[in-house]
Parts: sequence; C-alpha cells; structure tokens
Amino acid sequence: MSRAYVLKAVKYILIALILIVVLFPIYWIFLTSIKSEKEIVAYPPIFLPRGLTIEHYIHVIYGYSGLTKFSLFPSYLMNSIIVASVSTIFSVFLALFAAFAFSRFRFRGRDALFLLIIMLRATPGIALSIPLYIFYRTLGLDDTLLGLIIAYTALNTPFATWLLAGYIDEIPRILDEAAEIDGASWWSVLWKILVPLSRPGILTTALLIFVFSWNEFPIAFVVTSSVASRTATVGIYTFMQEFFIDWGGMSAAATFMYLPPIILAFIAQKALVRGLTFGAVKG
Repeated sequence: MSRAYVLKAVKYILIALILIVVLFPIYWIFLTSIKSEKEIVAYPPIFLPRGLTIEHYIHVIYGYSGLTKFSLFPSYLMNSIIVASVSTIFSVFLALFAAFAFSRFRFRGRDALFLLIIMLRATPGIALSIPLYIFYRTLGLDDTLLGLIIAYTALNTPFATWLLAGYIDEIPRILDEAAEIDGASWWSVLWKILVPLSRPGILTTALLIFVFSWNEFPIAFVVTSSVASRTATVGIYTFMQEFFIDWGGMSAAATFMYLPPIILAFIAQKALVRGLTFGAVKG
C-alpha cells in the first residue's frame, strides 16, 4: 500500500468525521421534529424512530387542537424575514459606498478609521443589547421592527464594508482610469464598472449578512417584547415554559429556521463559490 494512498484515505476519513460533527446536530433537530413525544423523551435516545409524525409541524403552524391558543410562530417567522431582508439591503448598500471610498481613495486617517470600523463589528451583540434598549426606550423604537432593522444594519455594515473593500481591491485600477479618460464620473465608475465586476462578492456578502441577521438572538431578545416585533429566534425560545419544554415543537420551529438560508445558498451557489474564491488567484 503506497504512502499516497494512505494519506488520501486519512484525508477522506477526516473529512467524513468533520461532516458527521457538523451535520449531526441538524440531523438530530430534524429527527426530533418528526418523533412522537414518547420517543423524544425515551432513554437511551432513539436514533431511528419506528414511526414518523408531522404533528409538531402542525402545532408550530396552526397551534394546538382543542385549545384556544393559536401558534404565533408564523408571525415571528415573517418578522425575521422582513428584518433580515431589509437590514441586509441597507447594510450592503451603505457598505458599497464605504468600501469604494476605502479601496479607491487615500486620505489622512484612512487605515485607523478602517480598523475602527472593523472593531465595531467585533463587539458582541449581548454587550450592546442593554444600552441599545435604554436608547431605544428613550426614542420609542423599542419593540419595533424599525428598531431591529437599524440595529442590525449598524451591526453588520462594518463586516460588509470589510468584505466588499477586499473584493473591490482585486479589481484593477486601470479600469477606473480608462473610464475616467472617457469622461466617466466616480459615480459611473462605481455603478457601471465596480459593482458589475464584483457582483459575486456582493451576493456572497449579502448572503452572509442575511444569515447573521437571521440568526441574531441577544438584541432581539432584549429589545422586543410583543408579537408585532419578536423574531423567530426569540420565538423558538418561547417553546421553553416554566415546567415544560416542547422539544418537538422547538425542533420543528428550528427546522423552519434552517430553510431560508439553505434555499438562498442553493439558489446563489454559483455566485457564492465565485465570491468566496474571488481574488484568490491573480493572473
């Protein structure tokens, strides 16, 4: 047996182990969502259920039969879609101008300002949640979708700026100079040259920002308090009651949470691959 064959086998084994570690939580959440209540609490755990059920999904969508209570999770899910989509659009739009300025202009304090912007993104959301709540309470923005959109836009724009600046840096400046010779303004250079050429990077950045906003919990948990603004991440937390945890319903809701990012990644997979490798090889 050759050494190359052994190394190749070891590589595939390591890849398989990593995939198992990464995918097992997703598998377990989905498995719990289709188990009966008896199999969910069984010990030892049942990895291959005997019977499958969709009652937990029905409860998450329509509520519990025989009770006056109806499910609020669809409203939470819609709030997440609105907040994540709008904040992503705003973050990418603002980041485009900032990235363009940092990439194409040289001014005093440029590097220090760029570092400061990146450091803002390094601040954890839990550290900002209480001051943000007090600030929003004063302005009347607490428990509103607008408040969450503003918070997520401010939180994610620095990261988007950092990514987009790297993508724009990889576009040769000679294209800008050629456009300027033809009489193009900086506005035209940005929208007619840089944006089309960096489209894979923009789509990749938008997808990452959407996922960040979609999964955010601490700020949404502190700032929101009603059905009108509570997001799906906080909605999943409501399945934990004082004396009971609805594991099946929580798992079904979490499965719904997985779907939008997976669907978006599948639709934009070609642009995502191009965006992640954009500038990796220079000719």
